[in-house]
Amino acid sequence: MISASRTIKARVFPALVLLLSIAGTALAQNPRGRGMGPGGANAPQGTIVGSVRDSSNGEALYRASVSIRRLSDSVLVTGAITERDGSFSISGIRPGRYFARIAFVGFVTRLIGNLEVAANGTVDLGKVMMVTNAALGAEVTVNAQRDFMTQAIDRTIYKTAELKVAAGGSISDLLRNIPQIDVDPDGNVSLRGSQNVVIQINGRPTMVTGTMLAEFLRGLPADAVERIEVIPNPSAKYDPDGMSGIINIVLKQNSELGLSGGVNGSVGTHDNYSIGGTINYGSGPWNVFANYGFNYNDRENTGSYSRVALVPDQVPVLEQASHEENRNPFNLLSTTIDYKINKEHTITLAATGSIRTQNETQFTNYDERDTNRVLTRRYDRSAAITGDGTNADVRLSHKWVIDPARQELSSEVRFSSDRRVENSAFTNRNLTLDGGSTADAPGLQNTVGTTRNRSLAFQTDYTMPLGAATRMEAGYKGDLEMMNDDFSSESFDYTGNLFQPDVGLNNTFDYRRTIHAVYSTLGQDFGHISAQAGLRAEQAYTTFDMTTTGQTYHNDYFSLFPSAFLMYKPNDDLQFKASVSRRINRPSPRALNPFTNVEDLHFRRTGNPYLKPEYTSAYEFATTLFADRTSVTLTAFYRHTTDVMRQYGYTDTTGVTYLTWANFATNSTYGGDLTATVRLGDWFNGFVFASAYQNVTDASNVDTTFSTNGLQWMLRANGNVTIVPGLDLQATYFLHPAANVEGAHIGTMQGMDVALQQKLFNDKGRIGLRLSDPFNTQKFTISRIDPTAHTEVERKWTSRILALTFSYTFGTPDRNQRQRQQQPGNNNPNMMDME
Repeated sequence: MISASRTIKARVFPALVLLLSIAGTALAQNPRGRGMGPGGANAPQGTIVGSVRDSSNGEALYRASVSIRRLSDSVLVTGAITERDGSFSISGIRPGRYFARIAFVGFVTRLIGNLEVAANGTVDLGKVMMVTNAALGAEVTVNAQRDFMTQAIDRTIYKTAELKVAAGGSISDLLRNIPQIDVDPDGNVSLRGSQNVVIQINGRPTMVTGTMLAEFLRGLPADAVERIEVIPNPSAKYDPDGMSGIINIVLKQNSELGLSGGVNGSVGTHDNYSIGGTINYGSGPWNVFANYGFNYNDRENTGSYSRVALVPDQVPVLEQASHEENRNPFNLLSTTIDYKINKEHTITLAATGSIRTQNETQFTNYDERDTNRVLTRRYDRSAAITGDGTNADVRLSHKWVIDPARQELSSEVRFSSDRRVENSAFTNRNLTLDGGSTADAPGLQNTVGTTRNRSLAFQTDYTMPLGAATRMEAGYKGDLEMMNDDFSSESFDYTGNLFQPDVGLNNTFDYRRTIHAVYSTLGQDFGHISAQAGLRAEQAYTTFDMTTTGQTYHNDYFSLFPSAFLMYKPNDDLQFKASVSRRINRPSPRALNPFTNVEDLHFRRTGNPYLKPEYTSAYEFATTLFADRTSVTLTAFYRHTTDVMRQYGYTDTTGVTYLTWANFATNSTYGGDLTATVRLGDWFNGFVFASAYQNVTDASNVDTTFSTNGLQWMLRANGNVTIVPGLDLQATYFLHPAANVEGAHIGTMQGMDVALQQKLFNDKGRIGLRLSDPFNTQKFTISRIDPTAHTEVERKWTSRILALTFSYTFGTPDRNQRQRQQQPGNNNPNMMDME
């Protein structure tokens, strides 16, 4: 029966959506802000003028791109293209502080910062001298340019071009070298110790999660990435999922005229290969971009498991030794097609598809011993696992630029589909104490798991000015997600000489979740201070059907997610930021599924259909100081989570360990980060990142043994040395000291990567060597004590890999060809670079 509150919400929420749509329509009918006070067309405004020239001969550069951005958050305000004499004049700029970005193909991009525009005033940049790419070694003055890390009001942006240690690798390898991010041996990404982080590609959440997401990131080539954006406290504009924030991976896209692109690849030891390529074609109103990547890796894992019983009626000592080998080919193809109808309207069709194949073998040996460690029984279990998966994501969007960077209306429809099939064949054998075969017939089991995910989403966003220094954003998003999981198991019956279904293990479940959300944010500039506040309201409806048993579970909930940001930038070299937001982490369908998944003879996994989402309130304060050669960022943060979702394990009286889910009472994390970057001339640059935080969990509502209060910290460092011009040596190191976590103690983890890279063909080509974990130190250990047993686990994987990497770009026209293309008869709306 639907409750009265659910009925009210079902009626009220569509009404809110309708109200927002009416408001958006009314606002859109006043596109230039007429009659809105200081921000209207009659407000006093300033002008920026100058000329752009070639530094080698003083000649004017015709049709160079000049864009003006706000200094506080780098948002694009306006722009222009230079005349035949290289001059430009940009008027209609509101009073405030800005920086100019000046670009021309074949020349180093110039950034000129700290431009103070006054009412009815003019800022003259004079002659802006541009240096050709061939003269990159020459001294170039670039104000407001931060080589590796830049700060915006809500995020930290890392440029990845100089991370040689990830060249030829995957995006997982790249993320391991970003200061705030950590990637574990299984490819799971975490931010400040939490894996509850949302991964976005080009500003849109990925469809896949969990182990499938780890495979997805391992398949994407690092060379396809332009920058990584870390958003620890996202605003109300973004989906609130992800307790620790958002990591946005921005892929390279070339918006120049004509044909251009590049290829990259690597060949590594232990059968690790990758190859990829991008191609871009722009002509008239059309721009087409495509990217393909293939990755093959052979990952080998070894592990040990030891359990000592603390209660009677169990095997006193159980020891396991395991070996796994994974051979996983991965193919990814993505494409984006932009069509610019006119100056104001652009339609974009973007699609991504991937195909992955699984080939895995597992072998585990079991030894049972008595209290004196004398061997009493021996047996093993082997598995041959094959599978495949496909993923497709299609987006159709429309953008109406009413007033660039001030008033825009965008809409998008997105459909995603993901399918995965896994076939497993298990063999269980009894062995003699010396490891020989017995007369017992082996136990045979076959399983087939099929998972299908589909989602359909519609989103519309509206941005408009409300005054000279005030801006508002509002929007609606509707999201429908459906998941179907079917698992079947059968064991061989020697009596009937056939396979019989394992009734207790076979199950099918359907999961459906619908979310309606509206949001609004308001931003204001007060001279050197920028502020933003927002509120997001969501109504979620979830249904979980156990098809096998006929059981149905409902969990509908209404949530509010406020956010606020404040940034003070007294000058170009110092800034302060403070933020607060509320986030949610929703239980996954697998965490809800109560059916038992048999991992091996002594280990089971089971879900909890009554698991509730967890809510986190996050607070952060950061200060950044830029000097001529260095930058230092100090960050203090605090997170408080209620209804904490955690996996926890227990061992029953038969010695079988179960891993399930529960909502612990609370978790609090508080600590600080230090990020320091340094550049010494043209020969050295690097960074150091250190983070320390206290992790306090109250699990007294479930099991007090899982309550914890411990200090965790980590260290990460990266350095790049230019041996001679064009030849670079780079090394990175990370350290995770031992720490206490909920109900367990994890051991120290550390590792190092080294890369050597040589530039070729006028910087169009690069070849390099990358050595991962040269000292073979990477491993994972964990120990746990509960009332029934003491367990020790260790895992080691193939981490020492030597790879040869290469990349080559093509298609950038020379300066004379570009100037011929840019004659008056060849005008093109895509010429203006407003990235």
